[in-house]
Amino acid sequence: MTTRINIVDRALVKIGDAMLMDESAPTAAERLFEYETVKDFVFSVFPWRCAKRVEPLERVANAGSLVHWQYCYRLPPELNGDPRAVFARSDVRDPITGVDLRDELLFANSAEIWLQFSVDVHPRLWPGYLTALVI
Repeated sequence: MTTRINIVDRALVKIGDAMLMDESAPTAAERLFEYETVKDFVFSVFPWRCAKRVEPLERVANAGSLVHWQYCYRLPPELNGDPRAVFARSDVRDPITGVDLRDELLFANSAEIWLQFSVDVHPRLWPGYLTALVI
């Protein structure tokens, strides 16, 4: 099974360094921070299929001032980074741009909203080429 430590150990072997073997190793915290930094970058620059989700958003009633907006929606808690695209139709063909993001909310003038976004995915669910890229 692929884990964070497996990926970090494979990267360390590639550069000729000693493997960590587990998260209690003396340099594990530093190496795992580097791993998280690389992983977050790789997942932010491309909508990898294994991490892509498209879901309708939940409308929120009375979510503060809606001066320029008719509707307010709650962003999904598993959202990783910024949304990839916002759609006003369930066929998710034509993205819209007339929205505003504030904290965990999305404001729009569409009665229904579907969001394309990335989620954090365990390394065991990554395709091999993605694991190789992170290493």
